[in-house]
Amino acid sequence: MPNNESKSQGVALGLDFGTESVRALLVDLRGGERGMAVARYRHGQLTETLPGTGEKLPADFALQHPQDWPDSAARAVRFLVDNLGPDGVWSESVEYSWIPHVYNSRVAWAMLRWAGATADDGARHAAERHLEWVLGRQRPNGWFDDCVFKPGTEPSTHGLAYTLRGLLESHALTGESRYLDAVLCTSEVLIRKLEVLGYLPANFDEDWRPAARHACLTGTVQLGGVWLRLFQIGGDDRYLNAGLKAIDLAAGRQERGPWRATRGALAGSFPVWGRYAPLQYPNWAAKFLADALMLRDDCLAA
Repeated sequence: MPNNESKSQGVALGLDFGTESVRALLVDLRGGERGMAVARYRHGQLTETLPGTGEKLPADFALQHPQDWPDSAARAVRFLVDNLGPDGVWSESVEYSWIPHVYNSRVAWAMLRWAGATADDGARHAAERHLEWVLGRQRPNGWFDDCVFKPGTEPSTHGLAYTLRGLLESHALTGESRYLDAVLCTSEVLIRKLEVLGYLPANFDEDWRPAARHACLTGTVQLGGVWLRLFQIGGDDRYLNAGLKAIDLAAGRQERGPWRATRGALAGSFPVWGRYAPLQYPNWAAKFLADALMLRDDCLAA
């Protein structure tokens, strides 16, 4: 647990999944190391024989035991279940910035997938309890309270997209119509903003007034993916068109210059000096762009 000094300064947790173990490193936001721990995989690294059959591995082969993956997932789910309160909110000690976040609907989505694969009713009930809390944080105009990364900031399209995708995929897994209704409510507002403004500002206030002049390219392309998934689920061409427009806007800002260090990357903001990851090319931005482009191909092929 971070001490009071690290809590006042802010800390970040990094996880490095290696071939034999996972290393957790806790640092303050000035780069000072506050703690480190290593958890070894139960079966370690396989370099000689395959488990079960005893078949010899070729030279220079190194594999993980497949059981280490579900074992690790089970421990992670148990941690989430144990730290979720009866109100559907995770305890402050395990939340980023020590505040609740509706974008953890994505976590609930993963828990529902785990429950479906393993018949883990505890995980399913915990996920549903959190999603009930998320629904309770949505206002009639589609706005979500507790949709910020840090206190005192406005929700970004990045956080909104996380929230909507978690709800949408949870609907796809469970058939719960209220999850879908929540996604549609917020999406209608954002699609209208995209139509009127020609782009999606990075932030909005509680009355959906733009609170930024720059775009969060990650959030734009993520929302495009949400709307393509809505098209796949419901067949409404309006969501196909909105999704394609959002993805094309982000893809049009992909770096295609000669410098190898940034070629293919997507900036955090447009303009690049915007407040979301200013003057940076986050790896997750490129990841969400790739996800959306593959989803676009699937929708157009259909």
